[in-house]
Amino acid sequence: MSWRFIAPATPTSLGILVPEATTDHVKIIVYNLDAVPVSTQMTGWEVDPGQWEIAEGIQTGAKDAALTGVKKWSAEFERSRSIPLTFAPHTTTVVELKLVTKGVPYWSRPDLGISSDDVKVEGRTMKVTVHSLGGPAEGTARSVSQDGGGFAGAFGGRGVEGRKRYH
Repeated sequence: MSWRFIAPATPTSLGILVPEATTDHVKIIVYNLDAVPVSTQMTGWEVDPGQWEIAEGIQTGAKDAALTGVKKWSAEFERSRSIPLTFAPHTTTVVELKLVTKGVPYWSRPDLGISSDDVKVEGRTMKVTVHSLGGPAEGTARSVSQDGGGFAGAFGGRGVEGRKRYH
């Protein structure tokens, strides 16, 4: 997990402990050190993609005591996707995330790539080489170019097969 703190909060606003973390279950214990609520965006990294159930509750006593004010919600969550979390002032909050429906595995997704070496401009013609880095065939791809003034041009392309290059 990684965190983005919404101003005026800073990374020192929260104490964060992750006692349990697998690809399909994460438990996080957070204490808000500030006198005001702290809003964050938590981003997933080593988690499986899919529909996740998120449960947030307040821990008022011993670590194994029942949580109070438990709020449950669900969200699509995966590597590089963020979810919003807000923590009450001077409060310990337990956040538990559980994968309930698996999504498309990362290795089965399209993954197109273009580097600066793949773009060639000759007069009014642009040639772009698109690389398929993923496993499945990509089908027909469409590229869009935009100049500094916001003018965009869209161009059709040939099919992009798994792990092959096409112009």
